[in-house]
Amino acid sequence: MSKASLSPHLKAEIIDITADECPIEDSYLIDTNVLYFAYYDRYDQLGAYSLRTPKYQKQFYPKFLERLLDDGATLRIHPAVFLELLRTMERSEMGILYYAKTGKDSDRLSKEDEKNLRRAYTAEYRRIVGRLSSYARSVVKTFIFLPQSEDIEDYAFRLFRAWQNSLTDVVDAIQYADACEAALHCVLSDDSDWATCDGIRFFTANRQVLDAAKDVGSEEEHNEEEKA
Repeated sequence: MSKASLSPHLKAEIIDITADECPIEDSYLIDTNVLYFAYYDRYDQLGAYSLRTPKYQKQFYPKFLERLLDDGATLRIHPAVFLELLRTMERSEMGILYYAKTGKDSDRLSKEDEKNLRRAYTAEYRRIVGRLSSYARSVVKTFIFLPQSEDIEDYAFRLFRAWQNSLTDVVDAIQYADACEAALHCVLSDDSDWATCDGIRFFTANRQVLDAAKDVGSEEEHNEEEKA
């Protein structure tokens, strides 16, 4: 989502984690992208794809996450994020294997290619699963899982209410709904969709989000000056 398309839909309070005066709260919901950049340590082996990804993501999120841990903040993740993280890491691992076996860049990897790689290189895939298991254990030891509703009807109602009141995808909508239910309002993420969520304090280093928030603030200030 570009800055121009985001500005009219900005609802969250935006907090710049790159600023020296960035506040630290007691509890946070941690999104998939932050966990990926903090825990996945083979990112630079993804070939040309890794070079096209903004460097700030690896620069700021692991550092800020470490700061939160040092300060004793309670860090929660959604079960859907845990699964999404494993899938993202698996996709990266398969991209590395794909490049090693074919010489083709990882962003050309299709689902059918993944199936063929698993079947053709079983031993390599077992090692991938072993690495993913190690990553998963580290995450489980560090983060608290957000509680889930046992009432499916209530869960579905809250999901669609959150989804209809934001411009997120379904995974973020699930997180949004359960975070609100748990009175958890601070979110650390690089995903600009969180900026469209009312009642959220969105901690981010995403420059498009930060610039959009700055533009909206400047416009509101200008309007107030005209009224005065």
